[in-house]
Amino acid sequence: MFRAEYTITQEDVRLSASCPIHIAEVTLASGEIAAHDHEFYEVALIRSGSATHRTSAARYPISAGSLLILRPGQVHAFEDIDQLELFNIYYLSEWLLRDPHLPIEAPALCLRFLGDALFPQRSYDAPLHCEIDHSYVQQTERDLAFIENLSKSETDTGLITRTTLLKCMALWNLSFPPAEAEHYLSSPLVQQVQQQIERTINNGDRSDVAGWATELGYSPDHLARSFKTQTGENPSTYYQRRRLQHAQLAVIHSTHSLSEIAHRYGFADSAHFSRDFRKQYHMSPKAYRARFTD
Repeated sequence: MFRAEYTITQEDVRLSASCPIHIAEVTLASGEIAAHDHEFYEVALIRSGSATHRTSAARYPISAGSLLILRPGQVHAFEDIDQLELFNIYYLSEWLLRDPHLPIEAPALCLRFLGDALFPQRSYDAPLHCEIDHSYVQQTERDLAFIENLSKSETDTGLITRTTLLKCMALWNLSFPPAEAEHYLSSPLVQQVQQQIERTINNGDRSDVAGWATELGYSPDHLARSFKTQTGENPSTYYQRRRLQHAQLAVIHSTHSLSEIAHRYGFADSAHFSRDFRKQYHMSPKAYRARFTD
């Protein structure tokens, strides 16, 4: 079995509220990179040289213009390295998903680069690979270098960093062929429910499938069944994930107490919030704040 020999974690990439993206320029003359996985999404853009990329499913050659996308926990390795140069990009998915319109405006992009945080049941089982158009490679290399320089700034560059990274992802996404799951996430019913859920979360209200169904003109059973058929999970599960993602951003981007955050997002109390947060992020909100706050 193809197993990871090590994991790239927060201690390696140091993501934080003020720097939620890490870009590394990697140069390797020869040799290999042992099988490993990652705590976060990783995108690798090959700039020059060549290697063999190994996953649990296959081995295939990569060279200048190859793009690799790996969701957290996916194992891969590099073999037969020959003067390989690449950009490695790591990012906090919730930071990009703070825009509630993004999954509706760009479902295919979200599925590829954020799917594990959005609809895990529709996310890709194997690492993704495609060849990027040369002009897109040149443009995004400049953009990645720009983001890397922004990370050294002492001023708040979050907005321009996020929009520049999304621009890169949008260009890369053009090189992928359509996938069946993209059709599911583009469904009008799915997108209508997503909008209802975002509104509910912003109002600090609890999950209300019957209320959403009434607003949209469906029966509760039809709405829940259709949403699950398309996304792989019921609306309440999606609501809970998105509610925790909103709360997660508040944990690391605000000075509000955990009790205030729990109240803001409709949890019964701070104990309820902490219990659900730990289930999602495998640590308490207090520990998460300490880990991702400068």
